[in-house]
Amino acid sequence: MEQKRNRPKTQAPQGQSPSSLDLNLLQETSGDCNYSECERLLGQGADVNARDEEGCTPLLWAVFAGEKDVVELLLARGADIRRANNDGETPLHWAVLLRDHEIAALLLAKGADVNTKDTFGLSPLRSATLNEDQEMVALLRRYGAQGE
Repeated sequence: MEQKRNRPKTQAPQGQSPSSLDLNLLQETSGDCNYSECERLLGQGADVNARDEEGCTPLLWAVFAGEKDVVELLLARGADIRRANNDGETPLHWAVLLRDHEIAALLLAKGADVNTKDTFGLSPLRSATLNEDQEMVALLRRYGAQGE
């Protein structure tokens, strides 16, 4: 991915656990795709499934940033691959919308629900079809996508 989301820089007060911050440092770091900082925060007990005000998790932000290594790290540390944001969008939805075939394939191989729908009724397959992304459509169908 060429586009990176800019997130505010927040420092934890000395002695405070990263998972106790209002804006979770792990989410911020995964959105910036700093692998070593994510690893450090996870080691300090940061909540791998923390949600921000939009319901987004560190995994969603890592998918948005297109950083496969951070996605793999978060999954290895227990990130919920099916946890959706407030709009019902899962990491797979975002990978499809961003046309990131490599991350979509990783998520599918790790058990992402290929037929889940967001709050607007869109499945990953429907999104891929609307994007005219035939390669993504084929990938989703290989993993059992129904419809369209």
